[in-house]
Amino acid sequence: MAMNDVQDVAPFKESTNLLNDPQKLRATAEQDGYLFFKALLPAESIAQLRKDVFEICKKNGFLKDGTTLTDGIAAPGFMILESSVNPTYLNYYREIQQLHSFHALAHHPNLLKALNVLFDGEALVHPLKILRTIFPQAQKHTTPPHQDYFHVRGTENTWTSWIPLGDCDKELGGLTLVPGSQNWGLLPEHPAEGAGLIGINVPSDSKWVIGEFAAGDVLMFHSHTVHQGIDNNSVDRIRLSMDCRFQALSEKKIGPVAVRSPHLHCIDWDGLYKKWPANDPLKYYWKDLGLEIDQSAPATIGTPENPHPTTMG
Repeated sequence: MAMNDVQDVAPFKESTNLLNDPQKLRATAEQDGYLFFKALLPAESIAQLRKDVFEICKKNGFLKDGTTLTDGIAAPGFMILESSVNPTYLNYYREIQQLHSFHALAHHPNLLKALNVLFDGEALVHPLKILRTIFPQAQKHTTPPHQDYFHVRGTENTWTSWIPLGDCDKELGGLTLVPGSQNWGLLPEHPAEGAGLIGINVPSDSKWVIGEFAAGDVLMFHSHTVHQGIDNNSVDRIRLSMDCRFQALSEKKIGPVAVRSPHLHCIDWDGLYKKWPANDPLKYYWKDLGLEIDQSAPATIGTPENPHPTTMG
């Protein structure tokens, strides 16, 4: 989405100072359906994961020769979209999913501390984690307005954390959402162009919020909060971001998509963990938690050609 398509836009309301006021933080989350934290994660952790990802991008021919690796400059004339059927993308994404640094970021103590405050108890990190690799000038594939619960299922009190892997200015785009829209309930879905294949109609007078991100900033939102991607309008820069989802550990119902396999079914859990230390605490950490799979959730979402589409930009 281009921001000139939205008439009423305000900046994100920052919630960092509420981490020491749990009651007010939870009240803000209930009212707005989102929380925005500046510098919640160490910039060094973001920089390391960014480097790890761009090394895999370079290996797969995504980056322009002779440029600084972490600048993420796309190879001229090259663009690839997230896909569950494109062998080139799946080969790349399989390596991403095997990165220990990728999965470890979702378990960072700073992130879990904020979520524990939000849930007033211990947070459960969903096993499925998602990396978004958004190429420049791919506007028609930007994710349309949607609600994550359509894809996630399980408990409705699931929250997504959207984490840019590096500074994310207006030109690179990012994410925008409608505060308070989590109180609208689930809106009817319809087929849509762009990533995800599913969209919703949003009232034309909706007030959206948006902002620029620095490395370490985190945007969290409820599974019913209406949100969508913002176009990457840069000339040649790739935008990297990570989606990870959480719920209170005390709420045992979880959607099958969160646990059945890594994102896009690009690999199985055994293959993902194959090169990790045998005693790594992040391996299969969810299997003995007594989780209850939401049997009402659909087995697949999408089309026969793309049965496991992206859900966020």
